[in-house]
Amino acid sequence: MLAIVLSDNIADGDFQGEWGLSIYIEYNGKNFLLDTGASNLFVQNANKLGKSIKAVDYAILSHAHYDHSDSMATFFNLNNHAPFFLRKGCKENCYSKKRIFHKYIGLPKHILTDFHDRITYVEEDYEIRAAAFPADSRYISWLPPVPPEYHDHRSSLFLLWKQCIL
Repeated sequence: MLAIVLSDNIADGDFQGEWGLSIYIEYNGKNFLLDTGASNLFVQNANKLGKSIKAVDYAILSHAHYDHSDSMATFFNLNNHAPFFLRKGCKENCYSKKRIFHKYIGLPKHILTDFHDRITYVEEDYEIRAAAFPADSRYISWLPPVPPEYHDHRSSLFLLWKQCIL
């Protein structure tokens, strides 16, 4: 398995950074995209690395904050076939609260309706099975639902491969 960070908050040489996350994963002949980051920077960095977003077979959203999802439309426009897996409770309803002020920090507005045919909602553990994985399945596991006030977005998703946890 190869996991390549396409965007995060650290710039390195010719690769820019942003407040966001996107990881390109290659495993057993399949390509996965975990999150799209906050901008199309994930595409720019993928191109610099010779990785094609069109070649992604499965996309997965770890959680519904803008810094992980704002470029979902870019992904859908570049890739016309990969299903995008989201947790069942994922909605356009994430806000940060500072005193009396609320700021929207969630999914791009209308993304769930504009690309509804590409989105697969997952509840609890979910197993991706495809012809390429006859004896070795991939699991997408989210932590059990927790109230938003207790949500720790850093640990809302993990991926299990045969002998690896990402």
